[in-house]
Amino acid sequence: MASSDDSLDSGQDDRSLTVEIGLIMHTAIEKGAGAPALRLVASSPLVGLRTAAEAGDARAQYNLGVAYEEGRGVPSNTRQAVKWYRLAAQQDDADAQLALGVAYAIGEGVDRDYALAYVWFSQAARQGREEAVELLELVARELGKAGTAEARLESERVAATLTH
Repeated sequence: MASSDDSLDSGQDDRSLTVEIGLIMHTAIEKGAGAPALRLVASSPLVGLRTAAEAGDARAQYNLGVAYEEGRGVPSNTRQAVKWYRLAAQQDDADAQLALGVAYAIGEGVDRDYALAYVWFSQAARQGREEAVELLELVARELGKAGTAEARLESERVAATLTH
């Protein structure tokens, strides 16, 4: 994160980063990335989705996170969305890893944490999510060289703990 020495208006920098992240994600959704999951939420009975998510199904956990984030069938609740994204991300679900990275990068449902955003974007990028590579570059810029090096080490540690 930029220190006060790096920027006179870090709030403006944070807003700019949030806009850049939004544009990357919007472009990815327009290209079809993430669209199947959104359709699944819209057509799935929420009770069955919750049951599957609670039973540990990573796809259901991700989709329940989307439902909470967007308020589809449940009240919008970003903290709940992050909870379900995290559970799915820990099972190596690339969509959930990307969503969790975005949550950390913009501070939605969690405190803003560029290092954790880097960790989760790294996991999604490892699985071929192109937008995750772009997002990694954005948060690396915020972290600086030393912060990025630390985040890279943490990312490697996390990758070793993921269940496949």
